[in-house]
Amino acid sequence: MKEIYLRTWDWVIHDEELGAEQLNRLIERGVFPKPISIPVSTRTAQRYFPSHELAARRAVLLKTDGDEMAVKAVLEKLHRERNKLADDVLVTILGDEGVTA
Repeated sequence: MKEIYLRTWDWVIHDEELGAEQLNRLIERGVFPKPISIPVSTRTAQRYFPSHELAARRAVLLKTDGDEMAVKAVLEKLHRERNKLADDVLVTILGDEGVTA
């Protein structure tokens, strides 16, 4: 099974030298990967980013001289793959009848 390494919200803010609001705006514009939220209590959640999605974003930015449309296209593809991987895991655990579209 493919291993996915995660980076915390705080690590990404520090590594990318961004503020939380800047990061939120990039996510809303579709030019930054969507975080995975893991609830840790009824009111809070920890947010993580798959490291391969962060690396892909950087690579596309460098290769295309910052072309936002290219970044969005790659991130949308990666997000679809993330959802498919989650569905595959559910099928493995629950069987075909446990997953509904």
